[in-house]
Amino acid sequence: MLGIARLAVLLLRFKWLTLLLGEKKTKIDEYKDSAKSSISLARSIGKTVGSAANYTPWESLCLPQAVAALWMMKRRGIACTLCLGVAKHKSDPDKLTAHAWLCCDGVILTGAENYEKYTVVAMFS
Repeated sequence: MLGIARLAVLLLRFKWLTLLLGEKKTKIDEYKDSAKSSISLARSIGKTVGSAANYTPWESLCLPQAVAALWMMKRRGIACTLCLGVAKHKSDPDKLTAHAWLCCDGVILTGAENYEKYTVVAMFS
């Protein structure tokens, strides 16, 4: 899935990629009714995707990881939200950096490192 997600990120215009991500949201949905088994499986998927990203021969940064995990979660019927955020670059305040992360039931599954420093600009679930 990481390979397919990476190809989608590289080859598709963002407009087309968003169609594959799901419904655009205006706020993070609270999925508090998720069964314990669902959140446990969601955490497992997040860890697996993050671990697999370390072994791909290509660069698997935050966006391909979040997209791959989102697709894996959807396939299993687990509700989650993919967040896209931006922040000012540390060394050059005129530049922006971007980040993507996936959350489920208030738990960050992929892209947890420094996600709080980013301002959310789009969400999909």
